[in-house]
Amino acid sequence: MNLPNKLTVFRMLLIPVFMVVLAFNPDWGTWSVLGTQLPVSHFVAAIILLLHR
Repeated sequence: MNLPNKLTVFRMLLIPVFMVVLAFNPDWGTWSVLGTQLPVSHFVAAIILLLHR
């Protein structure tokens, strides 16, 4: 299996992880960004999304 195929499989495996993080919204706390409280799970989902690209 070559590198492009490995990356494709890895990205496909990230999709369920991304969905679980957003769907179940675990209570990992919040971060304050520019005066706004944002859930840590949203940051985790954003990182997964960036890895998926």
